Parts: sequence; structure tokens; C-alpha cells
Amino acid sequence: MKYTNLVLNKTLKGARNFMEKFLSIKKKIKQLFGTELLAGLTTFFAMSYIIFVNPSILSQTGMPFQAVFLSTIIASVVSTLVMGLFAKCTLYISTRDGELNAFFTFTVVFGFRVFLGKKH
Repeated sequence: MKYTNLVLNKTLKGARNFMEKFLSIKKKIKQLFGTELLAGLTTFFAMSYIIFVNPSILSQTGMPFQAVFLSTIIASVVSTLVMGLFAKCTLYISTRDGELNAFFTFTVVFGFRVFLGKKH
């Protein structure tokens, strides 16, 4: 009887440990995916403004809106993937595009009168 209780207790203890480990792993995976998904969506919505700001600023210099729109998306995707895959650092890289494009448009093109292609 004692031996049966000992084996049963050990079996239940092993099953309980297994379930606790399994549930904690499942909980951690759920938290990880929830956190990563929330962080990715937050980053996307916080930085997606640049997709519309760049073309609207640079189109004032004579560049086609659609071309700048597409090139902004491609540059953002490529630079973010390179940073994430090779540097293993999850950063969105297009954070200074707005300031640089505003400087180029309003200072270089309009201020210094350096025009692209044909003169205005």
C-alpha cells in the first residue's frame, strides 16, 4: 500500500511538474507573441506618417508623388529588414526622413535655388 501511494504521488508530482512547465511555456509564448504583435503595430502606426509626408514634401521640388511614395516604402522596408535580420536589432530606420527631406526641399531647392531637372 505504501509503495503504491509513493509511486502514485511521484507520478502525480511528475505530471503536475510537466503541466506547470508546459503551461508556463505556453503562457510565455502567448505573452511574447502578444507583446511583439503590439510593438510591431505600434511602431507601424507611429511611423507610417512618413509614407505620406515624404512624397508631399518632395513633390514640391518637382519629383513625382507616386515615385517618391514607392521609394519611401521600399527604402523603409529594406532598411528595417537589414537592421532586423543582420544586426538583430529591431529598429525602424526611417525616423529622420521628414527632417532631411524638409531640409533638402526648403533649404537646398528653394533657398539655394538648386533645381532638379528643369528650372521652375
